[in-house]
Amino acid sequence: MSRILLAVSYVVFVAATVYSQDRIARTTDGQTVILQKNGTWYFVHGTPLEDCKATTFDGHVFNLSKDGKWSSTNTVESPPAQYQNSYRQSERTYSSSVGNLTISYSSEEANGSASVYVPASVKSDPARPRPVMLLLDPGGDAAANVARWLQAADRFRWIIASTPAIKNGTDSSVIRQHLLVLLDAVAIRWSVDRNVVMLEGFSGGGCAAYRQVLMHPDIFRGAVVECGHMGPYMDLKDQIRPGSCFYLATRNHDFNEQQMRRLAVALENSGETVKFNELPGGHAPISGADAEDALEWISGGVIR
Repeated sequence: MSRILLAVSYVVFVAATVYSQDRIARTTDGQTVILQKNGTWYFVHGTPLEDCKATTFDGHVFNLSKDGKWSSTNTVESPPAQYQNSYRQSERTYSSSVGNLTISYSSEEANGSASVYVPASVKSDPARPRPVMLLLDPGGDAAANVARWLQAADRFRWIIASTPAIKNGTDSSVIRQHLLVLLDAVAIRWSVDRNVVMLEGFSGGGCAAYRQVLMHPDIFRGAVVECGHMGPYMDLKDQIRPGSCFYLATRNHDFNEQQMRRLAVALENSGETVKFNELPGGHAPISGADAEDALEWISGGVIR
């Protein structure tokens, strides 16, 4: 009798876990699918052609019908080896006024969690590739960092994400690993335009952001740098490959204001595309209309 009760309680637990939120799964031929909590499913890329099965990252197996409906098989088994060696990603939504999504990401190189915001217009057209901005906060406050960019993301239809694993003092090679694994985790769930991946950061986060662009312009198209300084440029000026874009924002009473002016001139002289914006105030990040100005400049053809 105790075994029966245990089995029943287990089934109830699984049902609550499976049906309470959207899930990521993969078919046997490796295609990524989204199991929506309303009982429908879709390929991240492509359209369903026939009935098939898919497995979530925690081992739940689902039947997928070509009419777009899914059903649970009530089977739990070990995911295929490629899941274990690649993106062991889980997602959970949480209730908040901004509708953020918290995801966890993991690979052999890096693992952590991130706050992600996806505009409703992007969710309604999941197959269309979208630009992405990855945000770096000096103190690792990912949720607050994302909140500053919601208005701009909605207007210009960008996906934005930030991880608390990156903060002042994080080694640049570790930063790169986290950014790449986080980007892959986002790309599993939504269609991402890999040619338009921007970085953003305030203060030390801004310096880390533009350092990554100067080091890896083939991966990151540019950066929004807020109240940063000349340090990364001085370290990397002899290896700059022109072609990136930088939106530089400073404030008239910020202690880095003169360094930001010099940085704008130096980047332009190195062949980069630069917009410089000076705002009132002290050492503080941008938000609201100023963040919209940054994305408007970027989205208006600078990086296309």
